Amino acid sequence: MKSLTERPKKPKKRTPSPEDLAIAERLKEARKAAGYRTATEFSDKNGIPQSTYANYEIGNRFPRWIEAADLAKKLNIRLEWLVTGEGPTTDEWASLSRDESLAVMAYRKLDEFQRDTLWHGALGPMSGITRVAPHEGEEGA
Repeated sequence: MKSLTERPKKPKKRTPSPEDLAIAERLKEARKAAGYRTATEFSDKNGIPQSTYANYEIGNRFPRWIEAADLAKKLNIRLEWLVTGEGPTTDEWASLSRDESLAVMAYRKLDEFQRDTLWHGALGPMSGITRVAPHEGEEGA
């Protein structure tokens, strides 16, 4: 029987797996790319306890899925990339302004003649990009 003055043993810290360390490194990379110099700065500005976020970045702790999704959103990265390292880092559509999103939606509603007229009349000369005709089966074909 244990005495009342005996302290319980602390559980052993688990060693981070290579996957945990890879996620931690991607999280740190994304934080820096988002303009946060330190983990403390990011955690303070986003309402995350400093020790919690620091443990994510060193691989001692992995965020639950909902937390990982929230971190990905705050850092403007794709959750898939954060967790697996696969695919593009960011979702280009997520970074579009409201006006850019509306312009894309409006463009998609145009028929091929209207798209050609718009492209050759303004978009092509302004952007210096040459429009390639869509392949069979692609949107706009």
